Amino acid sequence: KLSAQCHAYQFYKQSEFNACSTPYLDAGIPHIDMECRVFSQKSEGFQYGFKQDKNLYHAKNELENNGYFEIMLSQCRHSIIICTNDINHSVFKNELLLSQITKLAKKNRQFKVCILLGQYHPTNNDHPLLRLAIRLPSFCEIKLTKEALEEVVILDKQGLLELNEQHTRVRFSDAAKINQALNQYNHLWLRAQPIVSARRLSL
Repeated sequence: KLSAQCHAYQFYKQSEFNACSTPYLDAGIPHIDMECRVFSQKSEGFQYGFKQDKNLYHAKNELENNGYFEIMLSQCRHSIIICTNDINHSVFKNELLLSQITKLAKKNRQFKVCILLGQYHPTNNDHPLLRLAIRLPSFCEIKLTKEALEEVVILDKQGLLELNEQHTRVRFSDAAKINQALNQYNHLWLRAQPIVSARRLSL
């Protein structure tokens, strides 16, 4: 049994460790407990694993938000879709998000980040995520919609965070809900407009 930083979830999962706690703070960093049942004859699946954990989780505070998000980011390989009215939400300031986007862009030429904003002002260009997106135009695209927007983050079309003011709903394996979110995103994305002023950094 061990205490793992949330961003190392996938590393330990590959060694047959399974999560056995909700995220908690240790030394200022989100952690989860993980265990490897060496003598178990039957695997019960991996908690928080894409396509493996069908439970619905409620992140009740910023710590749990970031913990669950980092667990998802550790498994992400192909795409990140962000739909938000508030680019200043704490999950979009997570340093792991920025480093993971950079890492995946170097490893996978097909990797894609799509950011759909419901609200935008040129001062948003100073946001770390938008700065990174502007530096990586081949991998990141930003659009603005004037239509009603459900705030979600979708990773690899497998993990889903539904953001709201009370708490975040977290899903690691819910095909119906994820397809619903993807359909809404695709509908809005096709009708949204590129943000011209986001093509360059504000002075």
